[in-house]
Amino acid sequence: MCLIKMCDVKQVSETKMPFSRDITMRLIQEYEKYPELYNVQDPLYKNKTKRQECLNKIAISLGCYGHITIGDVKKKINGLRTQYFNEMAKRKKSQTSGTATSDIYTSHWWCFEMLHFLENSAPVRKGESNLDLESVSQQYSVLTGYRAAKKKKFFFDCFDCFTLSFYKTVLKLK
Repeated sequence: MCLIKMCDVKQVSETKMPFSRDITMRLIQEYEKYPELYNVQDPLYKNKTKRQECLNKIAISLGCYGHITIGDVKKKINGLRTQYFNEMAKRKKSQTSGTATSDIYTSHWWCFEMLHFLENSAPVRKGESNLDLESVSQQYSVLTGYRAAKKKKFFFDCFDCFTLSFYKTVLKLK
């Protein structure tokens, strides 16, 4: 068993570290190596110590580009994930029924394709209803029947008014 000593990397950045494309590409490559950071199905995903170790390893591997802290890595990863899921939401929104394939949104963000490993990392939660569907359907059918009866009554009331006024008009003509 290999124990990795935590490097003395500062948690919070005192200066804002600019991330060039090269650094960002390297960060994405390193991030993909550690599924416990992004895959909620991974058994180590909930292990904060292991996640911290992984972030530390990423910060160390990016150390050749300058002083990059764990805080810098966390911020950049968060920004990349947010942008990726926004791009995915745009694509999904454009894929409505009847949309031509040429009208489906395609991302022009330069690192969109590199982040496809995140696609299944945020599972869609199954919505649950607190309504009893059987009682709701019974209430709906009762309400629908009531509305239908009310419409019929309205129709006959109008018909009666029409026939009454028609007869009055005919009687006046005679």
